[in-house]
Amino acid sequence: MKYARQTIELMSPYPGRPFRIGDIVRYVNPHATSKERQRIRVGVSRVLFALVDTGSVTMIAPKCERSFAVYSWRSTTGI
Repeated sequence: MKYARQTIELMSPYPGRPFRIGDIVRYVNPHATSKERQRIRVGVSRVLFALVDTGSVTMIAPKCERSFAVYSWRSTTGI
């Protein structure tokens, strides 16, 4: 997966901190054009879904229709 390294690099030092996909996209390429941002967003979402499936990341679904999901790295210490 193309953006797995950057996603893990950003999220793993901060277990429990919520990240939006936009935060990760800006970390991957802060100067991306609109088309590049959309391409990165698709790649990052694939990485996040894979990490959710493995149990490394938790997803909090949006609470209302026009909201967004947040993702957080699971804490290994249980805190």
